[in-house]
Amino acid sequence: MDRLNLEFLPQQQSDAWPNWVLLAAGVLFCVEIVGSYYTTSKRLIEMGAESGDTRVVRFIDRTAQTLVTSPEEMEKARKVIRDVSLPWGDMFAALESVPNDGVGVLEFIPDAEKKTLTLRGEAASLPAILTFMAELERTELFHDVTLEKHDIKQDAANQVVAFVLAAQWGTP
Repeated sequence: MDRLNLEFLPQQQSDAWPNWVLLAAGVLFCVEIVGSYYTTSKRLIEMGAESGDTRVVRFIDRTAQTLVTSPEEMEKARKVIRDVSLPWGDMFAALESVPNDGVGVLEFIPDAEKKTLTLRGEAASLPAILTFMAELERTELFHDVTLEKHDIKQDAANQVVAFVLAAQWGTP
């Protein structure tokens, strides 16, 4: 099995000021949109009140009610924020630094709450998986690496071992 080299981290550092300028412009744009929304909705309510048209007021009330979020939606949003704020660069750098002769990682599933990582993949043999686990354990980021499940798939040409690994990440 050929080695797959993925570089998720950029090798050269570029100037950061264009990024900050774009971020500031985006934030200002969002503030302007929110301000325009509130100003327009206030004008619509005033116009509806002056003309006696209650349809406008009812429309604004319904729109405002859809903006109220439930606790379940807030929890989903918090989970997304936790997942996005994971140390992705460190995880990929640590995973790329591990020699993986005969091992292919197919799925990378982090859990932000439990600080666990589940790796699903295939290997040429069980000793290749055990070597990969030992190398993963030697990184600074991952610890308590365990083999959760494995399945030997024998086909006519060769043997492949499907596996699921679990590891803790962060400081032990």
